[in-house]
Amino acid sequence: MGQQISASFLPNDSIEPGTYRIIHDETGKALRIHEDDQMLMTWDGQAQGSNPHEGIKDHWFLLRSGDGYVFKHRQRGTYIGISFKSDPLYPVLATPSPTTWVIFTKGGSSNSECVIATDKAPWRVVSLHSGSNSSGANDDRLRLTRLYEYNDERWRLERIGDATGEAEETRLLRQQLKVAKTELVEKQAKLKIVEGKLAVNMRELTKVLGELCRKTGELEEQREALDQAMQELSTAKEEISEHNTANDEMERSISERDEIIHTKNAEFAEKDRIIAQLEEMVRSSNEQQDGMNSYPSQHQGTHADILSPSPEPTLEAIHRTRQSQSHSPTTELKAMLADLGWESD
Repeated sequence: MGQQISASFLPNDSIEPGTYRIIHDETGKALRIHEDDQMLMTWDGQAQGSNPHEGIKDHWFLLRSGDGYVFKHRQRGTYIGISFKSDPLYPVLATPSPTTWVIFTKGGSSNSECVIATDKAPWRVVSLHSGSNSSGANDDRLRLTRLYEYNDERWRLERIGDATGEAEETRLLRQQLKVAKTELVEKQAKLKIVEGKLAVNMRELTKVLGELCRKTGELEEQREALDQAMQELSTAKEEISEHNTANDEMERSISERDEIIHTKNAEFAEKDRIIAQLEEMVRSSNEQQDGMNSYPSQHQGTHADILSPSPEPTLEAIHRTRQSQSHSPTTELKAMLADLGWESD
């Protein structure tokens, strides 16, 4: 490796699409995808064993894309692409989206030796990177480098067949379409059932909404009636409160009158007691007065008969008589009532 290429390479767009192996020209290793990651590597085709799936791990569909080609892996369906995460040695790896490549072949050469570049001006090309491996060992990786026309940049396209994956892809797409149509018919049938249930539910919902509107109207009427009843109850409470206030005032007035009557009754009882005492005094006094009046009259006739005829009363005697009459028990009773603030009849 490292030997400079003397012949020049030119872009070639006449390569027929089909199934190819991409083989490194110097080592004879075929290009495939690493099992553990998406990195591309070279591997000895003789070491694939008897597993039939191993035989297609280095198969690539070559498809036209504008002025160049794309490489699609037959088994995984991914494309040869570029990672721009590291510079200047960009790793070449399998990507889910295609990258267009320009294939350069030797001018006037009939073999399939080529250089795979990113553009018609081959500034960068796919190159083998051995790293720590020895030259030509399995698991060598690929990178994108400048064109130096060394042997590690030279590849060979080995045609296997005409298949490009498009027919198979079309068949798979048709099969997927058939399955999708079947699923669509089933989903449409389910959707029809759901729509029927939805229509029933909508009718029931409309009925429930109508009933709800009616109940709402009744509830509103009941609420208005309740508000009116509450207003009437409030008015009645105010009237009752006013009546209670009036009753309280009346009871207080009656209580005051009862106290006055009780006081008057006590005064009347006291008056009756005093009057009884005075009447008793008057009766006793009258009895004494009557006794005194009867005694002089009994002896007066005897003395008059003995002595002489009675003389004419004088003014002084008349005055004393009137004074004695003025100090009668009745007069004393009136004086006592006047002292108590009462009037006697």
